[in-house]
Amino acid sequence: RLTAIKRFSDLTSSPLLQAAADEFCRAGYYTKHLKKMHRVFRKRMQTALSAMKQFLPNEKVSYNEPGGGYLIWFKLENTNRDEAELAKIFMENGVAVSPGRYYFQEAPKEKFFRISISTLDENEIFEGIKRLGQAIVDL
Repeated sequence: RLTAIKRFSDLTSSPLLQAAADEFCRAGYYTKHLKKMHRVFRKRMQTALSAMKQFLPNEKVSYNEPGGGYLIWFKLENTNRDEAELAKIFMENGVAVSPGRYYFQEAPKEKFFRISISTLDENEIFEGIKRLGQAIVDL
């Protein structure tokens, strides 16, 4: 009996939390929150793009400016290192990247990786891009 009750409670959220979320949305706070988050992420992305133009060597890495969101894709040029090794090198420089092969059905011949700016403030983004650029130069 307890297992059945637990299963039911794990499949649904608390009615109190559901009521609070409903009120939050109906009162217009969700829309205000979305607008605020769009401003925050836009500022973070502008910081990242500015730092990328300043610190990333164009001959070794390319990227497209994202049309939205908080992820940036990179393509490394002329490297024979595998993505796992590259991720390790970047981590040793204080930058976490996600190897691109995780996002393709078949492993691409090119070396891709992506970063997220969603949980970092502008100073952390600037410093991270600076470190990323130095790690790429050192390759």
